[in-house]
Amino acid sequence: IEEGIREVMGAIAHFPGTVDHILSEYTRVTTEGGRLSDVLSGYIDPDDGIAPPAAEVPPPVDAKAAKADDDTEDDEAEASTDDEDEVESGPDPIIAAQRFGAVSD
Repeated sequence: IEEGIREVMGAIAHFPGTVDHILSEYTRVTTEGGRLSDVLSGYIDPDDGIAPPAAEVPPPVDAKAAKADDDTEDDEAEASTDDEDEVESGPDPIIAAQRFGAVSD
């Protein structure tokens, strides 16, 4: 699977206009504002031969135990969401700037 993902990404990168489009989207996000994660989700190291990990899948949970936990967590979540700011997650903007700078050169 990982090898197939790498091959598809390589083919897409060689398609005319793809790199220019991604660079323009990165520029748009950095100048006009937006989320970097809308442009990219991660990087593939060409030397490791392994694709980046997919989103973690939580282990199966006992349905009865989960229901009991959900009742108490819902009350706590409602109280805490008002005070918390949304934290940006995703690719590091500094590393992204370095990598996009190298590609645009």
